[in-house]
Amino acid sequence: MSGHVCFTLYNVKRSIGAFRNVSIRSGFSTSADLTRAPPKTAVLMMNMGGPATQEDVHPFLLNLFADRDLIVLPWQSTASRFIAARRTPRVKKQYAEIGGGSPIR
Repeated sequence: MSGHVCFTLYNVKRSIGAFRNVSIRSGFSTSADLTRAPPKTAVLMMNMGGPATQEDVHPFLLNLFADRDLIVLPWQSTASRFIAARRTPRVKKQYAEIGGGSPIR
């Protein structure tokens, strides 16, 4: 498997100790923070792999949406099966349009 890239935005507070004060909320939390400069934004990119062929699309999506370490959904096992089944035809079509497999192999 190869290929999907996702990113998450993090607000990094200005402080000594680089990533010691990382938060995933935006804005200011207290009135004392209003005197400080706005938080910096960093982009974290991760390669989570992906399906190598069209036949791998459904199992990949099912594993992706069923993994609670990546995403937490209400009724995770039911929701993951529903989402994977619903997205598989469209994703397979997109893979067919670019040669039948992941461009990152």
